[in-house]
Amino acid sequence: MGRRIFLLGCAALLLFASCARDGERAPVYDAKQCPFCTPQPGACGYCKGSSKCSFCKGTGKRTTVWTAVPGENIGSGSYTEQCAFCKGSGTCGYCGGIGKCRVCKGTGNINDWNFYENFNNEKK
Repeated sequence: MGRRIFLLGCAALLLFASCARDGERAPVYDAKQCPFCTPQPGACGYCKGSSKCSFCKGTGKRTTVWTAVPGENIGSGSYTEQCAFCKGSGTCGYCGGIGKCRVCKGTGNINDWNFYENFNNEKK
């Protein structure tokens, strides 16, 4: 009987000790932080603030390469064409070449979660 009380007391003490530190924990999630530019707050998530197209590295051209297929009489080769993502301009198509996050306008924080409504209103 004494052993059960001792174990029950230890369990209660452990439970109390684990709950006591709850106030010391830092919040894991910040509701105002922009989720689209988390690694670099304020910078475009696609070009990382460089304003260059992430698909062609700002050159305006993309090179497509293929390897030989043995037994099919297909050799290796490559061809270069205008980048379809930036249409040859070399600027990031997501931020429009400004290097800032479109969602938070470069602040890193979001105050209004109606991003899609605001974006559609800007396009009109």
